[in-house]
Amino acid sequence: MADTAKKPVRTPEQQAQTKAVRLVAYTVWLQSYRAANPKATDEERKAAWNAAKKDQLRAGRRALKALARKGFVLTPPKAA
Repeated sequence: MADTAKKPVRTPEQQAQTKAVRLVAYTVWLQSYRAANPKATDEERKAAWNAAKKDQLRAGRRALKALARKGFVLTPPKAA
């Protein structure tokens, strides 16, 4: 039988941090991918992102942690 343990509820701050990591990782990766593959189709780009996602998200987390150690913190805009 599958575990029925519930996942802990994530705080809005944790959710915002996850979104920031994804945004930073994808944006940096996309710039280098487009430079290396200017004629790639959307399907090729999506497949390449899925292949590189794990390593890029790790790099994104490291980048945000390094920025936080230096005193820079990304904050999401207030919802209207």
